[in-house]
Amino acid sequence: MKIKTNIKDNCFIIIVVILMISFTANIYQAILNEKYSYELGKQNYSKIEEIRFRNEAILSILDSCVNAESVNNVDLLTLYKNYSKISEAELSLWNNYLADDNKTLRIFKNKNKNIVVNTKTKNELYSQIEELIYSYIQNDMTKKIDVIELKDKIAEDFKALKDMASDLNNYFNNFYEENCNVPESKKEEKMIKEDYWVDILQGIQEVNNKYVEYSFTYENTVK
Repeated sequence: MKIKTNIKDNCFIIIVVILMISFTANIYQAILNEKYSYELGKQNYSKIEEIRFRNEAILSILDSCVNAESVNNVDLLTLYKNYSKISEAELSLWNNYLADDNKTLRIFKNKNKNIVVNTKTKNELYSQIEELIYSYIQNDMTKKIDVIELKDKIAEDFKALKDMASDLNNYFNNFYEENCNVPESKKEEKMIKEDYWVDILQGIQEVNNKYVEYSFTYENTVK
């Protein structure tokens, strides 16, 4: 009888130890997930802010060019660099969103935000714009000209680019006003906590969707 009691006691102790180890492991995993989530959120917030600031710079240049009905080489090069940085940042955000580990993490946090992916706007639009601007730069170098007049197809291109940059700028302003109307010192923390980078990535896609049918392709009409 005593032997049976000891066996039961030992089994109980083993079960308790297993449960304690499992509980400790779960807590440790939760801490690691939270730390990883914060670091990922910080990186994604940085990418979102880069897109916002680069787009503001693009809008400023395009507005001046459209009003002047011309664009010079310096502005073209600046536009190209800014579009390249936006393209890189957006691609990084899409990679983070589509990564299996991050999908699991969002479910773990009960923030299963899903984006209906439009394959054409998923980074391809900015790549097309990069190629378009680069073609204009090459044309200037080949023909040794410093300024291009905005007329015909290039005027249409710059008008579309300006409208697109303006729409994205308005989206950012409205989103921050509605969802992140906090002191500047607390904005990053709120953005990370709420995973707003996912919402903004979707918002960027929705803005870009309005321009997917426009042909951002180079036509050699510049003289």
